[in-house]
Amino acid sequence: MRDEKTVTETIERQANVPYIVYEGTVARHERTVKRLVIALIVSIVMIFCSNLMWLHFVQQYDFETYEYTQDGQGVNVVGDGNGVDYDESKTGNPETPTEEPEES
Repeated sequence: MRDEKTVTETIERQANVPYIVYEGTVARHERTVKRLVIALIVSIVMIFCSNLMWLHFVQQYDFETYEYTQDGQGVNVVGDGNGVDYDESKTGNPETPTEEPEES
């Protein structure tokens, strides 16, 4: 623990600071807080503008949706069933195996 004499000396030294130094410190802190508030407001405005630009960019495109279903045989059916047949076994794709592996 600290000695009582040391604590008393520290308190006296803090009390002996001239008032003009205290005023200067308070003024510096007020300027710092003012700058931080301005920086916060600018940051919020920039985020808002960024979001508006992003929404404008996304709204330029016409997005279309398709409904995809799959019958039980691995054939993808696009739309109402009259769409394109994506059965890979009929396309002649060399990467698609034509024979099923034997079960062991």
